[in-house]
Amino acid sequence: MRYLFLITTIALIIIRPTPSVEVERVERRPVCDDRTTHSTPTGRVEKKAVIREVTKITPKSDIEALICQYFTDSCDVAIAVARCESGLRDHAVGDHAIAYIQDGVEYGKSYGVFQIRSLPGRPEPEKLLDPSFNVQYAYNLYKRSGFTPWSAYTNDCYLAFLK
Repeated sequence: MRYLFLITTIALIIIRPTPSVEVERVERRPVCDDRTTHSTPTGRVEKKAVIREVTKITPKSDIEALICQYFTDSCDVAIAVARCESGLRDHAVGDHAIAYIQDGVEYGKSYGVFQIRSLPGRPEPEKLLDPSFNVQYAYNLYKRSGFTPWSAYTNDCYLAFLK
């Protein structure tokens, strides 16, 4: 006799304390629903449904203003680098292909407006997804090394975004 296990859909709400606009992202996860079904190698029927995740996102004009607060003398270049790195999206997560696990912690992905890479000794991803913290951290990197830590600068991608 086959048993059917039901998995319920969970809505996640991530609220950030910054002024924001609400948008909706859609992801697929295996849960019991009437939308689609498929068989696993063991013959068990699984169904897929859509999980909706509502995320608060900081408007791009606010992010540009935040960048200019720190990068006063090189505001245009900094905005162009951030546009190339993340599209000025404070919730951007990239470099999934080079992520790795060390001591049970995932490293290697890049987070936030300036796509700061998560590495041992650096802040947690949750902090890097905060636009204020991300821009401030990026500015500290810039003070030490200029724009060379960002591939968007070294490969000249940023040039397409200069005003």
